[in-house]
Amino acid sequence: MRPVATATAAEREQPRGFLSGLAPEVRRQVVIGLVVLHYLLVIGLGGWYNFVLYSDLTAARQEVAGYQSELAMQQVVAAELNAARAAREELEARRLEVYGLLPDAVAVPTVVGRLEALAAGAGGRLVDVQYSPPDWNGDRGQVYMSFVFEGGFGALQNFVASVNASVPSLRWDVLEVAPADAAGREIVMYADIQLDVVAERPAGAARWEDYPVQAVEAAPLPNPFVVQVPVRVPLPELALRGVVHQNGRSVALLSVDGETHFVEVGHSVAGLTVVNIAPEAVVVRNGDRTVEVRLND
Repeated sequence: MRPVATATAAEREQPRGFLSGLAPEVRRQVVIGLVVLHYLLVIGLGGWYNFVLYSDLTAARQEVAGYQSELAMQQVVAAELNAARAAREELEARRLEVYGLLPDAVAVPTVVGRLEALAAGAGGRLVDVQYSPPDWNGDRGQVYMSFVFEGGFGALQNFVASVNASVPSLRWDVLEVAPADAAGREIVMYADIQLDVVAERPAGAARWEDYPVQAVEAAPLPNPFVVQVPVRVPLPELALRGVVHQNGRSVALLSVDGETHFVEVGHSVAGLTVVNIAPEAVVVRNGDRTVEVRLND
């Protein structure tokens, strides 16, 4: 029977493994180093993981900000498109409305009738009306027209104002106004005008016939052709009652419409200015008239 080897208590307390051959103090330091290394690895892995998460979060935030910026830009572009669409619709509506100011080429005789009616309504008359065929430029044309207006100066003012309000497509080219009588109360106006007409009216455009005829009473202006006849105001009744000369001073006793006044040269009475006092006469002036009043006349 072979003997069985048994370990003593001291041998059982000895550590086994790669640290078994190290001194206790060294072994303790190695263990501490391993623990520290373990924690460093854990911290490093955690930091790397946090960095990856932060990078992903930053990228996600940037992507969201980009989407928000694109969305805001789309809203701005949509608003600009809506504004441009509204402006285009407004311009189109105005364009169609402007067509209502333009008569058709076949309506030129109707325009002439309106002009004649406006002249009669203003208190004058239209004579010698002439017009040419339209001169076309695309679908727009110009009709050259001439006529003569006869009437008073106030009637002429009302006629011109009424034409401007009722036929907006008419343009005055040449106007020549002259008196028709010696007093200048009746005048004659020779007029050359252009009338814009349209060849074809687009769908939806306003009709020219719907444009209202407006009789306008213009602010009155003075008639430059009226001959002004000066009216002389009669002088008051004058009488010289006496003249006093003393110490180089002359004083006259002048009666004006029965009222007696003591006057000297330069004095004014009832619009009369004394310009000279003689021993037996006084000279007075009224405007451009000079009158000598003698004693006892």
